[in-house]
Amino acid sequence: MPTRKQSPRKSGSEEVVEVVRPSDSAVEPQHQPALSRFIEAVRKAVNAALDLADAAADAVTKAVRKGA
Repeated sequence: MPTRKQSPRKSGSEEVVEVVRPSDSAVEPQHQPALSRFIEAVRKAVNAALDLADAAADAVTKAVRKGA
């Protein structure tokens, strides 16, 4: 998003305002959304694996308590 920078120059009674745009290097690369989607997919997969491990641990815990 461009930012506004006030210039010290004045033209008559009006102030001159320059619009400062980010350089090309400051703009996010085009592959950033793909990387974000990949990271989100990995996060979801890890959460699913942790949920599965939690359910398995609960099942084992209940089986041990019934057997003891």
